Amino acid sequence: MTIYARVTHNQKPTYHDIVIYQGATFSDTVTIREVSGIAFDLSDYDVRGTIKRTSTAADSEDLAFEATISDATGGDITLALSAADTGAMEAENGGPTWYVYDVEIYQAVDSDTPVEIVYRVVQGRALLEPEL
Repeated sequence: MTIYARVTHNQKPTYHDIVIYQGATFSDTVTIREVSGIAFDLSDYDVRGTIKRTSTAADSEDLAFEATISDATGGDITLALSAADTGAMEAENGGPTWYVYDVEIYQAVDSDTPVEIVYRVVQGRALLEPEL
């Protein structure tokens, strides 16, 4: 499945729910476009993605996606979780459980300033389907 997101000046992220199967490898692609519809060039950016049980959960409970820019000029990001990572996610009462996630692209303003320009490009809920 591919998630399509747009980078806008008001920085409103695309909202998209995903499904993760506990104990299975997860992989998805996020394709980022300019408002005009052309691919957003990610050549000068890095990417990060986080998933956790609730938006207020402690940072120690965060699980980081393996987030990579798979096609910089095409605007493609790949998000992945290993089978071990999804297997360690907790299914509440043994049933399907909602998590929240987001994906950001970022770049430093310049090498002398630690300030980053950050765009949250996609966010949503992740439904964890428990394994048997």
